[in-house]
Amino acid sequence: MSIPDYLEYEKTCEFRNDYVGGILYPLTGTSKRHNILLGNFLPLFADVRHKGCHIFANSVKLHPTPDTFYYPDLMFTCEPSEDEYVVDQACLVVEILSERTEVRDRFEKWAAYKQMDSLQHYLLVHQDKPWIEHFQRDDAGQWQLSHHHAGEIALKCPEMSLRLTDVYVGVLDVG
Repeated sequence: MSIPDYLEYEKTCEFRNDYVGGILYPLTGTSKRHNILLGNFLPLFADVRHKGCHIFANSVKLHPTPDTFYYPDLMFTCEPSEDEYVVDQACLVVEILSERTEVRDRFEKWAAYKQMDSLQHYLLVHQDKPWIEHFQRDDAGQWQLSHHHAGEIALKCPEMSLRLTDVYVGVLDVG
């Protein structure tokens, strides 16, 4: 399928599909835990939305490479996009891991996402234990990985801190 055909198809399709090199990958439903975690993230960004930036949750496509479109669980951008359904530049991408999606999120999507010059942070959020893997681009453009089981995660874009107790509220106890 061509990119223009895919973009038109997604506007009226009853379900979402990732697009990689002309092939569609249907997305399936998620667990309640996944949805609670996703919902917990949204209010954490309340203070930065008024600055002309936006957070999008799982129903807007991200276009990280010329032949790829994904629906990340969460993304943050301060860059305008001409397409109402697509973000071309995100500085933060969050994927909530599940048994079904972990390999794809960790390898395939990560390989595409890190090609975006705009990306500063990639968070892999575990559902079954309080654990967030934080990939952060340093000032030299290199990616650094840190693991968080408690405390806070400092972000440069948006400039804020995420407390794990806020991310996991109603899901898991964070010590």
